[in-house]
Amino acid sequence: MLTWMRSLTELKLTVDEWALFTAAVLLCPDRADISNSEYVRINHKMIVEALHLYHACCDGTQAFSNDIIQAADEVDASV
Repeated sequence: MLTWMRSLTELKLTVDEWALFTAAVLLCPDRADISNSEYVRINHKMIVEALHLYHACCDGTQAFSNDIIQAADEVDASV
């Protein structure tokens, strides 16, 4: 976990990127024991879309764009 956090720190994400990334992780629809998975899935999809929009208009950190958006899309597609 510490290694993973260190690698995220090295990306030098903006506050906006950290916020969207954190929201995407917290709203991951694959977690066990979710009482309203459809609500979580819909909100997760909105966060992923917001991440795409952020990078389309604000040109966020390129490394973040390539790695995290791809991971978020994969989670979104699996639901």
